[in-house]
Amino acid sequence: MPRKAIFHHIQKTAGTSVVTMAKEIYGSHNITSHADFTTLKPEDRHKVPFLSGHFGYAYFADLLPERYSFVFLRDPIDRVISFYNFCRSQPEDIYPIYSFAKSVNIMDFVLDSYTQDKTDRDRAARYERVWNNQTWQIAHGWVPVSLRPERKTVLDFSPDTLLDMAKEHLMHYNHVGLMETFEDDMKLIISELAPWKNVSMEKKNVSKKTLRRSELTEEEINVISDATRLDCALYDYALTMNRRKHVPSYFRQPMAMLKRLPHPFRKTG
Repeated sequence: MPRKAIFHHIQKTAGTSVVTMAKEIYGSHNITSHADFTTLKPEDRHKVPFLSGHFGYAYFADLLPERYSFVFLRDPIDRVISFYNFCRSQPEDIYPIYSFAKSVNIMDFVLDSYTQDKTDRDRAARYERVWNNQTWQIAHGWVPVSLRPERKTVLDFSPDTLLDMAKEHLMHYNHVGLMETFEDDMKLIISELAPWKNVSMEKKNVSKKTLRRSELTEEEINVISDATRLDCALYDYALTMNRRKHVPSYFRQPMAMLKRLPHPFRKTG
């Protein structure tokens, strides 16, 4: 039987491909994905063998001791471009952000989407999906009110606090992968979950490259960079972790985590 797992699926980081592979390993009836978690009772999270979705770290932090956990990060500028392309490719009547993306160029999409305005629900929703989304999701992120009635948002934290929290939380995952090294990372992850399985590595749900990074002006790149300053710092931090994969994890884990490690190289789940 495969190990129970948590896949923290940040949008536009090859998550649909991971879920497709999970279905091969666990069976479709044994996984959650994307927004499934919003209808899952908090007490039923323990019952799902492969728990994944666009939730935040706060949604599953209490489950980490009992599961293998992993997340993928992506170059922040590439992620925003991919997210913009994705929104423009979707039917505009599903979510307001889709119709908004179809109506503006990428610079206006980013500038408007990371303008703080708690009184405008659509803009607030766009803010959490564009402004340092990877840092927000790993620091705290989206949690259903059924689990966290206080429903904290990204605006409840200072930028420095978000980045510090996200860096600390990265150390609590069993594996932090990068979309740029997706296949190598997935091989390592599958070897932990179900080493006997031969799983396809085909990427799914790849956004149509209607707008490429090479086509952006310097001003557009600067606007996206400004909107993802924390994500860039977190990504650089993750790159450092990635280069140290050959170092046994007990040299890298915080002392609070060391007490839970019966094996010198990994947590058990």
